[in-house]
Amino acid sequence: MKHFRVLVLLMFIFFKIESQNKIKYDSLNNSKYLNLSLNFCYTNTGKISTGSKGVNFGIGFNLGRLFSKTLIFTPSVDIKVFSGFFQHDFKKEFVSDFNNNVSLNNQDSLGAQTLYKSLNNNNSYSHYGNVLFTYGINFSPFPKKFAGLGISVKKGIISYRFTNANFLGNNAPDNAFISVPINYNIEITAKPFLELGKINFFKSNLFFKYLISNIRIGVFFQELTWGKAKFENISFNSILTNGFMQKYKSDRQIGLSIKFVYE
Repeated sequence: MKHFRVLVLLMFIFFKIESQNKIKYDSLNNSKYLNLSLNFCYTNTGKISTGSKGVNFGIGFNLGRLFSKTLIFTPSVDIKVFSGFFQHDFKKEFVSDFNNNVSLNNQDSLGAQTLYKSLNNNNSYSHYGNVLFTYGINFSPFPKKFAGLGISVKKGIISYRFTNANFLGNNAPDNAFISVPINYNIEITAKPFLELGKINFFKSNLFFKYLISNIRIGVFFQELTWGKAKFENISFNSILTNGFMQKYKSDRQIGLSIKFVYE
């Protein structure tokens, strides 16, 4: 929660400074070299997970600004280092198939047993939230017009956190992670409140005009490659049958996002 408050405070400061110091119309409507975003994302249920939600932070350098005052063409990264407090659950069919196909008697048996207990909600284990790292391109040809329509294409990795999963020994960390590659993440965003800046109230209050004009709402599609998933350094392939890995080699999801952007 502390990390989230710090991110919100930083974004608020950026908006406040920008609205106070960039009074001219042209300055407010020019794109920036440095692009920042505070993103709240919700992912719907897939065939493996029951969905998730959380906040991440994005940063990038707008190469488009070198060629146009309004173009956004930004190589960027999105980072989530604080997993959050929301419990993350897995589908009953996935857990059932896992139980029927996992090997608990091989060289990775300790890790397999811990994962087994975690997925089956053993009282000593629980799974909360995730951490995230993605990289790619954000593109918007007219960020201050036509609802600021934009698109981003990214890939990366998402890791689901398990607490009290110290299967490596008494001195091991209390958290362990299932890490899953994100094969692709395609997001379409818009600024639905952009036209509200023309209302008299917002014309006279530059800060609120700037604030609502930089809210993006989006929908994204992503594919997680569970065929390459790992529990810490233990590959799913080493503890699960080929049939299971074929059935759950990928998971496609749809999600929604709300972003406060500086771009």
